[in-house]
Amino acid sequence: MRSLALALAVSLLAGCSSNGTTCAVNGNDPFGFPDGGASSTACDEALAGDGGTHDGSRSGNGGGGSFDSGVVGTNDAGGGGGGGGGGGGGGISCNPATGDPDFCMCSSVSSSQSNATSCSESWLRDRGACCADPSWPSSGSCICSAWLCEVNQGGGRDCFFGGSTSGLGTKTTSASGAACCLRGQGICSCYDANNAGSCNGFTKVSSCSFGVVAPCTDLVSQGNKHVSSCR
Repeated sequence: MRSLALALAVSLLAGCSSNGTTCAVNGNDPFGFPDGGASSTACDEALAGDGGTHDGSRSGNGGGGSFDSGVVGTNDAGGGGGGGGGGGGGGISCNPATGDPDFCMCSSVSSSQSNATSCSESWLRDRGACCADPSWPSSGSCICSAWLCEVNQGGGRDCFFGGSTSGLGTKTTSASGAACCLRGQGICSCYDANNAGSCNGFTKVSSCSFGVVAPCTDLVSQGNKHVSSCR
């Protein structure tokens, strides 16, 4: 990732923890959910990509929202193109998150540390996107993650690019409800009738499906380039 984003995802990982409903960096929810709902799992994903682990144990019960029946497990995205090798005689090392078919990360390394592991949009189990540093593959890193939705505390779901092994409730690939809106920072949220007001002041959409949010717009990957393949 670009240096500033990588500093957020890596240098602060020592303070990244989950209390069962949020994933916080040094005690603060980096995704700033205005309604106090479940935090994005990107913090967990960053941990997994940098040698940490998912907690993988959080659970939650959905409210009365109306959701589609799409569940994780179907990638209808087109095959990703091949990524280039590291510049200057270097190499690329890619590492899928342990036990998560919807997240992988690659880093520019020396040729002696390079491996042949794949990481691309077509590698993901569910439809997703890859975001790379502007200088990739000469330097920096590249992450591929699926568009998935997890239960929030507004009787609905929060959807964003992330992995599938952590978060609240069973992940789905899209969501709908009494109100859906773009919350910024790469997040689309849906709410039930009792919490529809949570969308007030935000751009409303009919549903939170793949394509409603542009990739590489969350706090970690903001400013990076969208690529079909890290390698």
